[in-house]
Amino acid sequence: MKGIEAVIWDIDGTWYRKTVEYKPGHGSVQTIHDFFRYNAWAQINKGKDANKGKDAIEIASDLVLMYNNLKRKGLKEAVDAIPESIRVPYDALVKKHGSNGKVYQNEFNLGSKYLHTNMLQNIDFDYVLDKDQNLLDTFDALKQFTLGIITSETYKTAESICSAMDVDMDLFRLNTGDDYGILCSENIKQKKPSLEPFQRMLEILDLNPEQVVYVGDVMNKDIEPSLSLGMNAIHVVWNGENKPDQVNGKKYQQVSSPYEVAKILL
Repeated sequence: MKGIEAVIWDIDGTWYRKTVEYKPGHGSVQTIHDFFRYNAWAQINKGKDANKGKDAIEIASDLVLMYNNLKRKGLKEAVDAIPESIRVPYDALVKKHGSNGKVYQNEFNLGSKYLHTNMLQNIDFDYVLDKDQNLLDTFDALKQFTLGIITSETYKTAESICSAMDVDMDLFRLNTGDDYGILCSENIKQKKPSLEPFQRMLEILDLNPEQVVYVGDVMNKDIEPSLSLGMNAIHVVWNGENKPDQVNGKKYQQVSSPYEVAKILL
């Protein structure tokens, strides 16, 4: 790609594979996500009477305590024990609404950030992720570009991931005009796949869309919205099957790991 000035990254699922158990016995990032999303939905769905008057925030707090007790041992077993009677209807709702966050927003009027702010930001990533030298080398090789982040995660989650993977978060800090140097759950009005975070990033960078490339792992949340604004896009599929190199007539690059991004841009 020629004329690129900035490389903007998604984090979750792009920097690491969510289903990989990087530290044996501790489960994967997906294991933890499943623990929170399935259990929260099951308990909230029972109704306040069945939960002895607990509201959604209390349920979230209880699940965080349970997670902290299980994260050293027993989390995988707890998730494996979640029955199909919970998994199947919940997965159907995710498919219906388009995301986990929207399930809580549309089904329970809790707001799309409920899952992230009350549960997922409490994940202890030191237990599930590790330093990835190939990723660090990739970021180092791309220092000649302006680097940034757009994520639907909270800032606390982004910090925790960077700490666990030994990533220098200062590499990605931009002048967002607020307390956060990245675009995250706290300072974007609408989460991806909304165009709002991508448009705001272009304003922050003060660049033309064709001078920016966005790197992400989800087609409808990362690749399609960035392409629709005229940005370049690189789709990380983590050794998945090759897919068409264009969507809606707009071409994009596909890589089997984030480590290949430097090879494309340099």
